[in-house]
Formats: sequence, structure tokens, C-alpha cells
Amino acid sequence: MNSSNLLVNQTLDKINEAAKNNTALTLNESEVKAISEEFGDMVVIPVLSMEQLHEEFLKRKEK
Repeated sequence: MNSSNLLVNQTLDKINEAAKNNTALTLNESEVKAISEEFGDMVVIPVLSMEQLHEEFLKRKEK
């Protein structure tokens, strides 16, 4: 099976193309469901480099 034919991947391509072109995007019900099923229960945890942590520490220390 070619994974580029999966609805979730086609929808991600559509999202990426709209982002690249800085354009608005409307998803249909099937696309919304595919994205929700694939990513709906994920949680994003930011990861900082040591340099970024140091910069944040200095910013907060100045306050």
C-alpha cells in the first residue's frame, strides 16, 4: 500500500501546502476525522536545548 494514498497523509499534504502558501484552508468532515483519529490523543511536550533553558532562566531572573 502506498501511504501517500491514505486520507490522513493527503490531508497533511493539503495542510502543509496551505501553510507554505500562507493561505486559508477548509477541511471536510472526512479530513477532520482522519486527522483527529491520527493525532487527537497526542500531547505536545516542548523540549528546550541547554542554551534555550539558560536564556529562559536569565529572562525569569531579570523579572
